[in-house]
Amino acid sequence: MAPKTYSRKPGVYKLQTASGKTNYIGKVKANRLDKRISEHKAEERIPFAKVEFTPAKTNARAKAIERAKIRQAKPLYNRVLKRRPL
Repeated sequence: MAPKTYSRKPGVYKLQTASGKTNYIGKVKANRLDKRISEHKAEERIPFAKVEFTPAKTNARAKAIERAKIRQAKPLYNRVLKRRPL
C-alpha cells in the first residue's frame, strides 16, 4: 500500500478522531503537509485517525484561517501544547 500524499499548497490541517472530534489544528507552508503528518504520527502525542486539509493561497491567509478555526473548535491539544515549555 502506497503512503498517502497530501496537498502541496499552504493551508490548515485538522487532526481528528475517528468520531470526528478535532484534537489539533495546525498551519503548514507549501510542500510541508506530508512532513508534518509524519511527525505527528512519529511523536504519538496527539491521537488522530483522519486529517482534514483546507488549502490557502498564501501563508498569511493560512495563518488567519488557522486562528479562526482554533477559536471556533477549541481543540484540546492546541491549548495543552501552548502551555507546555519547549
